[in-house]
Amino acid sequence: MISRKVLAVSFAFALLSLGCKRRIDTPLRDADSVLLITLDTTRADRLGCYGYEPGRTPALDGLAARGVLFEQAFAQAPLTLPSHATMMTGRYPREHGLRVNGRGRLGGHHPTLASLFKERGYHTGAFVGSYALDSRFGLDRGFDVYVDDMSSEGASSPFELRAGVVTDRALEWLAAGKRQPFFCWVHYFDPHDPYSPPKAFRVDDMDPYDGEIAYVDSQVRRLLDWLERSGWMRRTVVIVVGDHGESFGEHRESGHTDFLYDTNLHVPLIFAHPTLAVGGGRVGGVVEVADLFPTIVQLVGLKLPKDVLSRSLADALGGGKLEPRVAYSESLYLFSAFGWAQQRSVTSSEWKYISSTKAELYNRRSDPHEKENLIDTHAEVAVELLDTLRERYDSMIPSHIAAVDGKNGDDALRALGYLRGRGVDSA
Repeated sequence: MISRKVLAVSFAFALLSLGCKRRIDTPLRDADSVLLITLDTTRADRLGCYGYEPGRTPALDGLAARGVLFEQAFAQAPLTLPSHATMMTGRYPREHGLRVNGRGRLGGHHPTLASLFKERGYHTGAFVGSYALDSRFGLDRGFDVYVDDMSSEGASSPFELRAGVVTDRALEWLAAGKRQPFFCWVHYFDPHDPYSPPKAFRVDDMDPYDGEIAYVDSQVRRLLDWLERSGWMRRTVVIVVGDHGESFGEHRESGHTDFLYDTNLHVPLIFAHPTLAVGGGRVGGVVEVADLFPTIVQLVGLKLPKDVLSRSLADALGGGKLEPRVAYSESLYLFSAFGWAQQRSVTSSEWKYISSTKAELYNRRSDPHEKENLIDTHAEVAVELLDTLRERYDSMIPSHIAAVDGKNGDDALRALGYLRGRGVDSA
């Protein structure tokens, strides 16, 4: 048996090789809380901590500087509801059943983060900024409070809220918590089209989309400031993750619903907690938004449900080895709206394979913008990735979702840009 001293020395050398000091202790203390911040429609490459020089994201950059940033995190669907359902259950869209926005309610087959925290005795609250996450779609399960009311003087439309209003509501709930450990989810929708940041974030040299992200960053700062003032910062795991990205004409797409290129899938993912990292760290391997669920479960010491296909990143947070793995993604939006081909992909550190009417293959290292389809010249790579895609997809056991009445919600989905073509169904 290897002695503890030898293990400690080996671990120390591993940390030194990463160029930063890290320490991890999992599970965390039972008293630790979790603040989950989800950034709607936010590309990773538009944040300062991901190398974007025009970015004005000091709060997020500071969080990354004292935490752990995952450089290659990918969403499993470029749509708000399916992506958030994946975060909350650790299940892929085929497993939890929500494949598009607005046409189904999450069933009770799989535990959610909120339901697990509730069973442990945590105070649970959610504050969302868009009708796309209305409680009628089932993500409210396990939350003591689920605030999805879009009626407010600060509403940017009848179907979405400004980040400031969402933050106000979250801070009011947090302040009334009476020191009880909490799981708090705060969702910011502002970077979604149309891009119209508040006046203070409309400056001549800033793209309006960047202005929306800068405004959201200012609201993240308010949450972090409260954690500092209240004494909760040292006892709270803060997690920031994007639900999907956004395209600005790349691959002839404006928006995010249709295709599976990195513009739509590559999202920020940051963890911060005093026992996770000191001085910041970066993890370069491919990870999935689905991994959020098992990671949080392990960090806080909850019991992981059976048959979860996503993986915990807790070891990587402490400098441990991250085994190579591809990220699975899908979009059924074009199929649901127009009857076009379903889109599925797998992404590795080197390759992206997309299954569609005509398959696509991109070398992500030599062609990071995915402009040259190599499907005809690298057939052996394509075959291998197609086999991986089929294996991943076949391992997912589908579950049924409850139907929801779409009549009253169609105006909201249309206003948010999610109802086109023949109409969206629950395929």
